Amino acid sequence: MIVSIAVAFNLLLLPLVTLGFNIFAENNEHHNFTASYPYKIINGNLYRIDDGSDNDARPGPSHDTQQYRTSPNARQDSRQKSVWDFISTFDSYKTSASYTNVNGKPTLTKFKYIIVPIWWSDMDTSDPDNAMDPDKVLESFIYNQQYYIDMSWGILPNGVTYQALEQQLFTVSSEAPNFGETDQSTRDLLDSKGFVKGVDYDGICLMYFLSQSGPFSGAGGWGGVNDIFFWSTYPGWGDVTRHEVGHNFGHPHHLSDSYYYRNTRPSAGEETVPYDGFDMMSGGNGYEVSDIAAASKWFFNWIPDSSIILMQPEGPTTECPSCTSSGTFTLRPFDDRLLPPSPSRKMGIHIPIEATDGTLYSYWFSYKIGVDGKAANGLTVHLSWFDLGGYFGASYDSINFDAFGDTDSTFDSFVVENTCYHLRPPLYLKDRAYAAALQVQPVVCVDSIDVGSSITVSVSFLDEENLPPPQVQAQEVDLACRNSGSNTGLLTLSSNTYNLIHVDNVGENGKIELEMCTRTGGIVKGYFYDSYPHSVMTYGSEAAYGSYDSILTAKVCSSTTKTAYKNDGYGETYILIPPSSPGSTVDVKASCTFNGQCLKDFYLSNGTCERCPNGQSSPPGSTSIRACFSEADYVSKRTQCTNSCNAENYCCTVGSGGCNVLPCNEGCHIAYFSNSIEECKAECTRGNEASCEYEGSYHEPIAHLGYTPGYPNYFGVDKCWGSARCGCPTDDSFMNDCGQLACARGCELFETVLPPPTAPTPTAPTPTPPTPTPPTPTPPTPTAPTPTAPTPTAPTPTAPTPTAPTPTAPTPTTPTAPTPTTTSCVDSPLRFKVRKDGKMITRSCVWVATRSTNLRCKFEGVKTMCPSTCKSCSEATCVDATSRLQFIYNGRKATRDCTWVGRKDVINRCNVNGMKDTCRKTCDESC
Repeated sequence: MIVSIAVAFNLLLLPLVTLGFNIFAENNEHHNFTASYPYKIINGNLYRIDDGSDNDARPGPSHDTQQYRTSPNARQDSRQKSVWDFISTFDSYKTSASYTNVNGKPTLTKFKYIIVPIWWSDMDTSDPDNAMDPDKVLESFIYNQQYYIDMSWGILPNGVTYQALEQQLFTVSSEAPNFGETDQSTRDLLDSKGFVKGVDYDGICLMYFLSQSGPFSGAGGWGGVNDIFFWSTYPGWGDVTRHEVGHNFGHPHHLSDSYYYRNTRPSAGEETVPYDGFDMMSGGNGYEVSDIAAASKWFFNWIPDSSIILMQPEGPTTECPSCTSSGTFTLRPFDDRLLPPSPSRKMGIHIPIEATDGTLYSYWFSYKIGVDGKAANGLTVHLSWFDLGGYFGASYDSINFDAFGDTDSTFDSFVVENTCYHLRPPLYLKDRAYAAALQVQPVVCVDSIDVGSSITVSVSFLDEENLPPPQVQAQEVDLACRNSGSNTGLLTLSSNTYNLIHVDNVGENGKIELEMCTRTGGIVKGYFYDSYPHSVMTYGSEAAYGSYDSILTAKVCSSTTKTAYKNDGYGETYILIPPSSPGSTVDVKASCTFNGQCLKDFYLSNGTCERCPNGQSSPPGSTSIRACFSEADYVSKRTQCTNSCNAENYCCTVGSGGCNVLPCNEGCHIAYFSNSIEECKAECTRGNEASCEYEGSYHEPIAHLGYTPGYPNYFGVDKCWGSARCGCPTDDSFMNDCGQLACARGCELFETVLPPPTAPTPTAPTPTPPTPTPPTPTPPTPTAPTPTAPTPTAPTPTAPTPTAPTPTAPTPTTPTAPTPTTTSCVDSPLRFKVRKDGKMITRSCVWVATRSTNLRCKFEGVKTMCPSTCKSCSEATCVDATSRLQFIYNGRKATRDCTWVGRKDVINRCNVNGMKDTCRKTCDESC
C-alpha cells in the first residue's frame, strides 16, 4: 500500500537551502517541493503508493491485517489473547531474501546495496568538478559495514554490504527532479545492465550532486521507511548513511511524548514535537554509538526471546505462560558492543498493550550506555509500535517517555534511581487504543544503577480499583468547567503542603488558565497533568514525573504570573503545587472554559462530556447518546453489505476508489449512519460531486477499523487512486465501481440485506396500546341497562347508572401503573459524588458501566444512582438516590441531594433534567 519516506541532513558539512516545507528534516530546515507518483505527501510525510506492482511496498489493512480490524473496545476481555495471537504472526512476515533461519527463527543476516553515482542529464560530464571520487563514494559504506556488524553482535555477519557502479549519466535533469522519476530511472538503468534484485542487490542508493531545486537541492539524504531505496548527496557521510539505512530497515524518525503533540494530532507532528534524541533515528544525530532500539533488535532476532522479559497485568496465561505481572529485574545495556545478549543477560522488558489494524502497541523498558553516556543514569521508557508488512516484515516507531515532562528538554527523559514512574497512557495511545491504554498501566521503580553496566528495576501494574496507600496527602480543590467559564476564585494556599486542583469537564480544546503569586516571597512552581499524578501522589516521586507543563513564579502579590494550558481533550486536568518555601503562602486562581465540543467516543450530556457506554463509538462533537454506535456491529454489517457489493461485480472493499466516484461499499458505510435510503443516496450524490478526497460524515470514528487506507493521516475516501488500493484487481479495472450509481447501489444492498437496527423498534410498542381499548367499551354496555329496567319510577337514578361504567374506564389503564417502576429502574443521567480510595470524586453511571462494574456498584450510593447497570432495581424502586448530585439549576451548576429537592419548590426542582430518574420517591406521585 504505502511506504513512508524520511530525510536526513547534516548542516556541519554543506549549507541547506531554507524553503517552506518540512519532511523529516533533521535540523528542522524546510524544503518546498511537489511529490509525484508513486509518492504522495500527507501531513508533511512522504508516502510511497503500492499500485500492485511493487512487492517492496507495505501491505495495507485491506490485505493480511483484516483479522485485526475488530474494535479494541469490543475485545477488552480478550485483550491479552489478541495481543499474543498477533505477535505469533510476526515471523510469517519475514519472508525477504535478507532473512535466514537461525536457531529456528527468521533472522536478519544480510543486506547488500548497489550504489549508483550519477551526473544529472544537464551536467557536463567532461568537467572534472562534476566527477565523483570512487573512494569517497564508498567511504560512508565502509564505515557502516562495520557499524552494523558491531550493532548486531555479528549476527549480520558481513554488515551492510555494497557494490558501486561507475558514475552514470542519468536520464533526469537537475531542474526539480522528484522521487518518482529518479526511483524509476534508477531501476530502469539497473535492469538495462542486467542486475537482478534479490540476486545482485537488495537495496539501492542513488548518489547525486545537489540539484537546482526540489527535494535533492539540500545536502543530506532521504530514505524509504521499510523500503529498499535511499538517496544521498555526494559525498556520503557515515552518520547520515547509518541513519538512512535505518530508515530502509523500517524506522521513521522517533519522537518524544510531548505536550506539543496535541497541536498536531492525530499526526505525530514532527515539525513541532521534539525528537527522542537518543537513538540513531532521532534526527540523524552524530553520536559515536547510537543504535536502533532494543525492540527492533528483538524483531530482527539480534536479541533473542530469552533475553526479553515479558509482562502483562494478567500475569501468566495460556497465550503467554512466561509472562509475569510483577517482579524485580536487572537489565544490561542493549548497545554494549562487547557483551552480546544471553539468557542471563536480559536486555529489555516488553509489555504488549493492544493489537489493532495490523499494528502492535507496547511499552518497552531498556538501558543504554551509548549516545556519549547521556542515557546511562536512568531507565529508558518507550511506547513502541510495529506496523506489519513490507520488505523487512514491519516498520517500527516509538515515542520516548520524557519522565521530567515539564521542560522542553529531552535530556531529563530518564527514570532516575530511587524513584517510581507511573506510565499514564500517553495521548498518542489514547487516541488509538483508549480502552487498552487504561487496562495496561505499568509502574516501574528504579532500585539501583551500576552506571555503564546494569540497572535494577521493580515493575508492577496500577490497579485503579485497588490502589496502594498514597505516599502524599494533598489539599484538593475541584473546578468544573462551564460554557460561560468558571474559576476557583482567589485561593490562598499554604506552601508547606501539597495542593491539588482538579479541573473537570474540560472537553476538546478546552481552555485552562492559572495565575499565581507569593505573599511572602520565595519561588513557587505548579505542574500540569492530563490525569491523576500517581507518580507523585501514590508513589511519592518527583513532582515533574508525568507532567506536561509547569508554571514558576517568584512574583510577590499583587503582580501575578499567568500561563495557559491546553487539555488533551479527555475531560480533566490536574494542577499540583507542591511544597516550596517553608512558612510562605501562595495566591492561586484557576479558570477554565468548556467549549461544548466533546471528543470522539464521547457525547454531551447535561453540559458534560460522557464516554459512550459499553465500548461504543461516536464522532467528535456528538451531542447525544444516540450518536454512539457499536464498532463490532458496524464491522459485521458493513462486511456483509460489502460482500453483496462484490457479488454484483463492485470490487472495492475499503474506502478508496477510482474514476472520482464513491464505490458501492462506501454506500454501505453511508447507509449505516443514514435514517433512510433516500438520505443515503443523497449523500452518495454529494460525495460523487466532491473532489478526489471526500470526507463525508462518520469517517473519523471508523477510520482505525481498517476501511481507510490513508489513516491516520486522512479520514475520508480517496476517489482517484489505483484499483489495488481499494481491493480491486491490479489492472486498474474498477469493474462496476466506476459507475455513478455504485454508491447508491450500496445503499440499496444495505437496506435489502441488512435492515437498519432501528427498523424493528417502532413495531414493538404498537401492539400494546390497542390491548386496553377493546375491552373497555364492551363490558359497560350490557350491564348498565339490565338492573335498572324493572324500576319504572326511578328513571332519574338510572341516568347515573350508565355513567357508572365511566369510572371503570380507568381500570384498563391500571396496566400503566408499572410504568413508574419501569422508569425507576433506569440509570440516573446525573453526575454524582462517590467516595473511592478515601477521595470524593465526581462520576456518572457510564463510568460505573465502563469497567470493574461489580466493584463500583458496591461503592456507597451507586446502586440507587445506577439501578439498571448494577441490577439493583428492587433496591431503587420508589427510593431517592442517596448521593450528592451535580446539575444545572437556574442557569448555574449546583451540587445538592434529594433532601434539597423535597424541601421546597418541589415541582420545579423535580423538573430539572434527570431529577425524576434520581429522586424517585420525592418526584414520583405514584410512590
